[in-house]
Amino acid sequence: MSWRPARDCKTRQDLKDEIADLRLRQFDLARQRDDLRQGERLARQRLNDADVDITPALVESLQRLYQSRRELVDQLEQTYGNLLSSAIELQLNQEQMLANSRELRATIDEQRFWVANRRPLDLAWLGQLPSLFMLEWQEGEWRLILPRNWRLPAQEVLWGLPLLLAAGLLLGVRRRIKARLIVLHDQIGRLHSDSQAHTPVAIALNLLLALPGPLVLAGIGAVLVAEAQASAAGLGKTLWHLALAWAVVAWSRRLLVADGVATRHFHWPAAYVRRLRGLLKWFGLALVPVLSIAILARDGEISLETRPLALGLLLGGLLAMSLIQARLILAHTPFFGIKLFRLLLGLIFASAPLILLGLIVSGYEYTALRLIGHFVITLYLLGLWILVEAAVVR
Repeated sequence: MSWRPARDCKTRQDLKDEIADLRLRQFDLARQRDDLRQGERLARQRLNDADVDITPALVESLQRLYQSRRELVDQLEQTYGNLLSSAIELQLNQEQMLANSRELRATIDEQRFWVANRRPLDLAWLGQLPSLFMLEWQEGEWRLILPRNWRLPAQEVLWGLPLLLAAGLLLGVRRRIKARLIVLHDQIGRLHSDSQAHTPVAIALNLLLALPGPLVLAGIGAVLVAEAQASAAGLGKTLWHLALAWAVVAWSRRLLVADGVATRHFHWPAAYVRRLRGLLKWFGLALVPVLSIAILARDGEISLETRPLALGLLLGGLLAMSLIQARLILAHTPFFGIKLFRLLLGLIFASAPLILLGLIVSGYEYTALRLIGHFVITLYLLGLWILVEAAVVR
């Protein structure tokens, strides 16, 4: 059985407000107690306000009443003092508990990173596949995204509204951006109109064209993260990772459109640009199951050992990523000469998904998921972009 990380400890988030409220109430009780010490003056003032004849018996009776009230205020103030001390002690214990929990979690994560967290996928596991598939069909986490589990969001929409508005704004000015790009492309190579800023501006405009879809996805993720349910929050974080990957891949493919930045500014061959754009499309599709399943499994939403379909999609995505990168490098990088280093670097990047695949099969699932979730995918995207930019020097 694989060990799944525990949820963060539930803590009182309103302790500071309660402590401040207790201090105010304690201060107010102290003021009332000081006023009640002058019982005779208060009794005479109250009788004057009530327009009643002041007699020693009435004054003494009211004075005893104020004395009794002052004793009650003293007891209440002492009670509030005890509550305040308990609240402060609880706050200190909570902060210490959170610090110890974070330190313990970091220690456990560091130790688990280097050890196998479950058995390898051997013949015994393969023999359980029919029952595991049936279990995944009946109780799989995929059922959480069915329409019957949806509900209309309330205030959570406000968290994703800025991103959705930004996407709508970019869609509104999309034609103007494309028109500006056409002007920039036509000015490339002309003595009086070309400048050093043309290429950076064109790259930035292509980024704006690629952002609406990722912004919508990130906005939906923000709404889900704001939900109280843990499953919705996990799905929202997954959408954030997918939005980031979508933005990078879409931006790269925008630069590789026909008669775009790659051909007009970098003077790359049109056939090579088409080939590169197609490979990037398949690379982006392979990223979808890898990121989605890896993030959910890393956060403990699903267990890959008991979810063979999710595991198969993850392994298939890693294998596809490796093959696509290898095809990109082997098809367009010379084997000898000054670009040999680029070839070796590209093959290293292409072999990284296979290494992760081997770690998962060997039982080092947690290690592989940590690598995927934290920095490996970013390295893939950055390394792929560097290779794309520097692969061809004709």
